[in-house]
Amino acid sequence: MLSRLFIPKTLLDQGGIYARSLPDHPNQWTLQSYERHGLTGTLVGEPTEKDQFLYVDLKFTNAEFQSKLKDAFPNLQVLPDGSLRIETEAIFQAVADKCREQLSTLPSDFFPTSAEEDTEVEVSLADTESETVTSERSGQQLYRTRLEEIWGGRCAVTGVGVPEVLRASHAKPWKDCETGNERLDGYNGFLLSANLDALFDKFLISFADDGKILISPYLKAEELKALGVTPEMKLRFVDSRHLPYLEYQRNQFLKRIGNGNVIKDENS
Repeated sequence: MLSRLFIPKTLLDQGGIYARSLPDHPNQWTLQSYERHGLTGTLVGEPTEKDQFLYVDLKFTNAEFQSKLKDAFPNLQVLPDGSLRIETEAIFQAVADKCREQLSTLPSDFFPTSAEEDTEVEVSLADTESETVTSERSGQQLYRTRLEEIWGGRCAVTGVGVPEVLRASHAKPWKDCETGNERLDGYNGFLLSANLDALFDKFLISFADDGKILISPYLKAEELKALGVTPEMKLRFVDSRHLPYLEYQRNQFLKRIGNGNVIKDENS
């Protein structure tokens, strides 16, 4: 069995491949490598109850890449159309790992192999502006899901659990991320209430490595009071995986305040 959430998460984390489900076919995904855009493919699942799949059938458009993958897993069933049938999460993880390994060893000109393929790839990458927006929204939804899992559906600072007022806030902004892994890493940010998210996003607040809030000196006391922000606030916990992203955001925060004095908890 494979869970619905496990599939795109594993492909991205271990294979460097973005999986986008099709609006009219929720049990199918289109695949594309973040690092090697020429690698595209499809994934089709056989669903059962509770968002589980009995198996998924994986097929990459490039026949040579698909053949390499087939040779690496000789015990997997190969369907008439060349798809590989994967029935367990352990095998799926191994296949995702192998995809990344193969991509890292292929020559730079492996994708595409012809001018005709190059045109097709460009169309698949940016068919329309709405296609790009749809992909980003899908990624943002996956990112929010990861944050909700990490923070138990509650604000990382206040503990508020009202979904309508919670935002999936990035520490290293989406546009600044170098890879898909960074964009969708659940530790690249925090689940925050709307007011904290807006301040964090604009680098008006940040957090120390121990979780204590840092407040821009350009925010007035009466504004902070109205926003419900106090120097005593802190993140409910900080994982070591948060630290590189938190450092990035904090550096941006410090650049913007220049020589100003950060507002800190007087008891710290």
